[in-house]
Amino acid sequence: MSEPLLPIFIVTHGGLADALLSVSQGILGPQPRFEALGLRPDMGAADLAAALSQKLDASGGRALILVDILGGTPWNVAVSLGVGPGREVLSGVSLPLVVEALASREPGDDAPSLAARLREKAAGSVVQASEMMKGRPGR
Repeated sequence: MSEPLLPIFIVTHGGLADALLSVSQGILGPQPRFEALGLRPDMGAADLAAALSQKLDASGGRALILVDILGGTPWNVAVSLGVGPGREVLSGVSLPLVVEALASREPGDDAPSLAARLREKAAGSVVQASEMMKGRPGR
Protein backbone atom coordinates (compact mmCIF):
# COMPACT_ATOMS: atom_id res chain seq x y z
CA MET A 1 0.00 0.00 0.00
CA SER A 2 1.43 3.39 -0.93
CA GLU A 3 2.01 6.17 1.53
CA PRO A 4 -0.80 8.77 1.69
CA LEU A 5 -0.36 12.20 0.16
CA LEU A 6 1.43 14.76 2.28
CA PRO A 7 -1.16 16.95 4.02
CA ILE A 8 -1.14 20.60 2.98
CA PHE A 9 -2.48 23.32 5.25
CA ILE A 10 -2.94 26.94 4.20
CA VAL A 11 -2.75 29.23 7.23
CA THR A 12 -3.32 32.95 6.67
CA HIS A 13 -4.76 36.12 8.06
CA GLY A 14 -8.53 36.40 7.62
CA GLY A 15 -10.38 34.60 4.84
CA LEU A 16 -7.47 34.30 2.40
CA ALA A 17 -6.84 30.64 3.27
CA ASP A 18 -10.47 29.68 2.62
CA ALA A 19 -10.48 31.60 -0.67
CA LEU A 20 -7.27 29.92 -1.86
CA LEU A 21 -8.65 26.51 -0.93
CA SER A 22 -11.94 27.15 -2.73
CA VAL A 23 -10.42 28.57 -5.92
CA SER A 24 -7.68 25.93 -6.17
CA GLN A 25 -10.25 23.15 -5.78
CA GLY A 26 -12.36 24.89 -8.42
CA ILE A 27 -9.39 24.57 -10.76
CA LEU A 28 -8.20 21.07 -9.80
CA GLY A 29 -11.27 19.47 -8.26
CA PRO A 30 -11.58 18.20 -4.68
CA GLN A 31 -8.23 17.56 -3.02
CA PRO A 32 -7.59 15.07 -0.22
CA ARG A 33 -5.56 16.06 2.82
CA PHE A 34 -5.88 19.77 2.05
CA GLU A 35 -7.27 22.24 4.58
CA ALA A 36 -7.40 25.96 5.27
CA LEU A 37 -7.19 27.85 8.52
CA GLY A 38 -7.64 31.60 8.81
CA LEU A 39 -6.66 33.85 11.69
CA ARG A 40 -9.93 35.65 12.40
CA PRO A 41 -10.11 38.99 14.22
CA ASP A 42 -11.54 37.26 17.31
CA MET A 43 -8.56 34.87 17.53
CA GLY A 44 -5.18 35.28 19.15
CA ALA A 45 -1.96 33.41 18.43
CA ALA A 46 -2.79 30.82 21.09
CA ASP A 47 -6.16 30.10 19.45
CA LEU A 48 -4.54 29.67 16.05
CA ALA A 49 -1.83 27.44 17.55
CA ALA A 50 -4.44 25.21 19.20
CA ALA A 51 -6.44 24.89 15.97
CA LEU A 52 -3.37 24.16 13.83
CA SER A 53 -1.97 21.74 16.40
CA GLN A 54 -5.24 19.81 16.35
CA LYS A 55 -5.12 19.58 12.54
CA LEU A 56 -1.48 18.46 12.62
CA ASP A 57 -2.23 15.80 15.22
CA ALA A 58 -5.14 14.51 13.11
CA SER A 59 -2.86 14.33 10.06
CA GLY A 60 -0.17 12.33 11.84
CA GLY A 61 2.14 15.32 12.25
CA ARG A 62 3.50 15.38 8.68
CA ALA A 63 2.48 18.44 6.68
CA LEU A 64 3.44 21.28 4.43
CA ILE A 65 2.12 24.51 5.94
CA LEU A 66 1.73 27.40 3.51
CA VAL A 67 1.46 30.81 5.19
CA ASP A 68 0.90 34.30 3.84
CA ILE A 69 3.47 36.62 5.43
CA LEU A 70 6.95 35.83 6.70
CA GLY A 71 7.06 36.93 10.34
CA GLY A 72 3.27 37.27 10.67
CA THR A 73 1.21 35.43 13.27
CA PRO A 74 0.44 32.44 11.01
CA TRP A 75 4.18 32.07 10.28
CA ASN A 76 5.15 32.41 13.93
CA VAL A 77 2.53 29.91 15.04
CA ALA A 78 3.40 27.37 12.34
CA VAL A 79 7.14 27.60 13.01
CA SER A 80 6.57 27.32 16.78
CA LEU A 81 4.89 23.96 16.19
CA GLY A 82 8.09 22.67 14.65
CA VAL A 83 9.76 22.00 11.34
CA GLY A 84 11.79 18.98 10.37
CA PRO A 85 11.73 15.85 8.23
CA GLY A 86 7.96 15.51 8.39
CA ARG A 87 6.93 19.15 8.50
CA GLU A 88 7.88 22.38 6.73
CA VAL A 89 6.56 25.94 6.64
CA LEU A 90 6.68 28.03 3.46
CA SER A 91 5.72 31.71 3.33
CA GLY A 92 4.40 33.75 0.42
CA VAL A 93 1.38 31.61 -0.36
CA SER A 94 -0.39 32.49 -3.61
CA LEU A 95 -2.84 30.80 -5.94
CA PRO A 96 -0.09 29.64 -8.34
CA LEU A 97 1.86 28.22 -5.40
CA VAL A 98 -1.15 26.34 -4.03
CA VAL A 99 -2.10 24.93 -7.44
CA GLU A 100 1.49 23.82 -8.04
CA ALA A 101 1.69 22.22 -4.58
CA LEU A 102 -1.49 20.24 -5.12
CA ALA A 103 -0.74 19.27 -8.71
CA SER A 104 2.82 18.16 -8.03
CA ARG A 105 2.62 16.37 -4.68
CA GLU A 106 2.97 12.62 -4.81
CA PRO A 107 2.63 9.84 -2.28
CA GLY A 108 5.82 9.61 -0.25
CA ASP A 109 6.75 13.30 -0.65
CA ASP A 110 8.40 14.76 2.40
CA ALA A 111 7.56 18.32 3.35
CA PRO A 112 11.05 19.88 3.03
CA SER A 113 11.57 18.46 -0.48
CA LEU A 114 8.16 19.59 -1.71
CA ALA A 115 8.72 23.03 -0.18
CA ALA A 116 12.09 23.34 -1.93
CA ARG A 117 10.55 22.42 -5.30
CA LEU A 118 7.75 24.93 -4.78
CA ARG A 119 10.12 27.71 -3.74
CA GLU A 120 12.13 27.19 -6.91
CA LYS A 121 9.01 27.23 -9.11
CA ALA A 122 7.49 30.23 -7.31
CA ALA A 123 10.39 32.45 -8.32
CA GLY A 124 9.24 32.17 -11.92
CA SER A 125 5.57 32.86 -11.20
CA VAL A 126 6.07 36.59 -10.65
CA VAL A 127 6.25 38.15 -14.11
CA GLN A 128 6.42 41.77 -15.19
CA ALA A 129 4.43 42.13 -18.42
CA SER A 130 6.57 44.91 -19.92
CA GLU A 131 9.70 42.78 -19.50
CA MET A 132 8.00 39.76 -20.98
CA MET A 133 6.77 41.75 -23.98
CA LYS A 134 10.17 43.24 -24.91
CA GLY A 135 11.19 42.41 -28.43
CA ARG A 136 7.68 41.53 -29.60
CA PRO A 137 6.27 43.35 -32.64
CA GLY A 138 4.51 46.58 -31.70
CA ARG A 139 6.59 47.05 -28.56
